[in-house]
Amino acid sequence: MMTREALLTATATPRANGQVERLNRTILSQLAASSREEEKWDDFVSRISWGINSTPNSTTGKSPYELLLGYTPRHANDSILTNVVTEGVHDGDLPRTRADVAQRVEKEQQKQKERYDKRRCAPKRFNAGDLVLVRTTRASNEGKSRKLLPKYSGPYRIQKMLDYDRYVVTDMPGATRSQKRYEGVHSVDKLRHYVVATTSGDETIGDVSDE
Repeated sequence: MMTREALLTATATPRANGQVERLNRTILSQLAASSREEEKWDDFVSRISWGINSTPNSTTGKSPYELLLGYTPRHANDSILTNVVTEGVHDGDLPRTRADVAQRVEKEQQKQKERYDKRRCAPKRFNAGDLVLVRTTRASNEGKSRKLLPKYSGPYRIQKMLDYDRYVVTDMPGATRSQKRYEGVHSVDKLRHYVVATTSGDETIGDVSDE
């Protein structure tokens, strides 16, 4: 029996869905090359899907069709002789092939992780209850320059830490930004410490800290 685990992705963090985003990029580039009229892009989806599913992957050495069905599908443009020769040819040990491919994928993922970690700095750490600012990801309002808009919003409070450098942030008690209390998941690179500096009298000023 196959198991599933649902994970919340961090807001505005495409790498959280890296495999999906990479496939989307491939599909979009092929749609752009195939469709001359933007409104008719959906006419080419089935062809592009067939092409992706029948093309061997550089890591696995197999096409998705081969790993799922155990054989390479025939194309309408294949010659009659090719169809006769390949008809009925199946992978005799599909489970073993899938196991071998799984090992290849695991090795390639480890290589990619090592390359990424060489350029990656140690992430900041936050604790439950810390005050933070969240980097603004919304588009600029019409007629306003993004350069003049605030880069961060908040302050918010860290509710808890999740795996993979993700944090659940919530509105502070008594916040009136909206009628509904805000709660979202954000990656650590979208957060900054919110420092409350006391000045003369009882006035307080919020500031951003990269510490």
